[in-house]
Amino acid sequence: MFFVTFYSYKGGVGRTLALVNTAARLASRGKRVFILDFDLEAPGIDEFAWFREENPRPGIVEYISSFTDDGKVDPLEQYVSEVDSSKANPGKIFFMGAGRKDEKYQFLLSRLDWKHFYKQQEGFLFVENLKSTIEAQYSPDYVLVDSRTGLTDISGICTLQFPNLVILVFNLNNQNLQGISKIYKSIHMNKLGKAIKTLQVASPIPDIPDSVGIRRQRLEIAEKTIRAEVDLIIPFDYFVSFEETILDEGTSKTYLSESYEKLTKAIVRANPLDILTMLEEAKRFTEQGNLEAAENKFQELVDTNPKNYEAVFEYGRFLRTRGKFREALEYFERARLLNANDPQLLSQLVHLYLSLGRHQEALSYLGEFLASSNDSRSMESVAAALELWDEPEAAIRVYERMLQVRDQPGTHLGIGNLYMRIGKPEFAIPHYKIGMESDETHLPSVYNYGYALSVMGDPSAAEYFKTALALFEQNDISRKPSAQVANWHQAVSHAYSGLGAFDKARNALNEALKWAERLSENRRVFSSVQYKEIPAKEFIEETSRLLEGIEEKLRQAD
Repeated sequence: MFFVTFYSYKGGVGRTLALVNTAARLASRGKRVFILDFDLEAPGIDEFAWFREENPRPGIVEYISSFTDDGKVDPLEQYVSEVDSSKANPGKIFFMGAGRKDEKYQFLLSRLDWKHFYKQQEGFLFVENLKSTIEAQYSPDYVLVDSRTGLTDISGICTLQFPNLVILVFNLNNQNLQGISKIYKSIHMNKLGKAIKTLQVASPIPDIPDSVGIRRQRLEIAEKTIRAEVDLIIPFDYFVSFEETILDEGTSKTYLSESYEKLTKAIVRANPLDILTMLEEAKRFTEQGNLEAAENKFQELVDTNPKNYEAVFEYGRFLRTRGKFREALEYFERARLLNANDPQLLSQLVHLYLSLGRHQEALSYLGEFLASSNDSRSMESVAAALELWDEPEAAIRVYERMLQVRDQPGTHLGIGNLYMRIGKPEFAIPHYKIGMESDETHLPSVYNYGYALSVMGDPSAAEYFKTALALFEQNDISRKPSAQVANWHQAVSHAYSGLGAFDKARNALNEALKWAERLSENRRVFSSVQYKEIPAKEFIEETSRLLEGIEEKLRQAD
């Protein structure tokens, strides 16, 4: 449980707006979020549509007043509501408001004496008990506290006793900066000896050009006054100023929405025990090549969070990339029990079972993957794996699904090549034609269309071979990867041969051999004969056989 207080010295800086939008983004990451509205004089969270109730519940003021009156702590659930799960999906948001805001509320608030409460009625222990009860009953990942403005007893509770992190929200005028500097100092030099982090957030700041100068000048003054860097800038937005708005991070791509996204990520990074933070650390170890440290971090994650899907899934993916296929399978199957329909997991299972040689199981997961995924990149990766492991018919299914998501010429080229691979040029021709019509200068589409026609015995193939050769001869391919250059020379040899230019076909094949011999034996090259990638050694043998056939034709011609 990680406590985050949102504090501002003055009102009108978008503090509550930032808190609620942060809560929504944490919930969208699967987090359990508990919100406390401690801005008792001017509560505002219940003005947002997500938190409105026809019959408002009592809140913090009534909860504390009940204790001060009879010395008993009421059941917390009487004061807490849950946001509609469809809005907080896939996480949860719980809300304990300031109170009912009726006449009784004003009376109860007016007689709350915080100094007396803390000195005579063990207020400190009461607040600690509240924190423990929240954790025991709601198990939140994050508790977000909306603090009262100014230098008050309540603001002290919210900035010192509650938080692990304080979000200091301020405008760039002198009043804001002087007030925030005092709070910043009180937090970092607190008498409790508590290590509290802060994030300095300037808000709302007009988005004006740097050339004007005043914005940069005021930011520099802010950093000198507070004696800390400004971590984030939240821009002024005219439309949001009209009403309490929760910006949908999936559809709203405004500068303001992006700022709330950055704030949410900064809060997560500040929490050393957040699974997302620990995952980032494990991934950073992996990127640095420190695989032992990465594996230890992943193991720690799954040991402490055995039912967290993301931790279990990411550890499985890490193990797979290290070639530990059987260990990876164990964690993927555990992840499947936690989230059976995640397309990423289904994709990984297809890859893994192919690597283990268990193709039937891979194909059974493929159907589920195609039914649940709309990610063309993930589909392309699965299709490539199926091609590699000699499952061309299954790869065609994936490419056809990709066309349903997004119709692209490159996908048609992939399908055409697979039909050529399984000996069905008549099915390849329509796909090559689409690619060629999309770009008549696209050499692979023009060449493959002509080659497929030639395999079918269609004399019009010659026309497309001529076009393909003209395009080939116009291109300087010497700077392309050696494997690609070798493939292209081998392919155009068919075109030259189809046009009776056997001497040029021989030259092309010799070029193909020259480029292929630069590769290691196991490097893969796309074969224009088999329509699949094969090891360079096999490609050289294949090209040599083609060359022998051309030499024979040249001898016959002599």
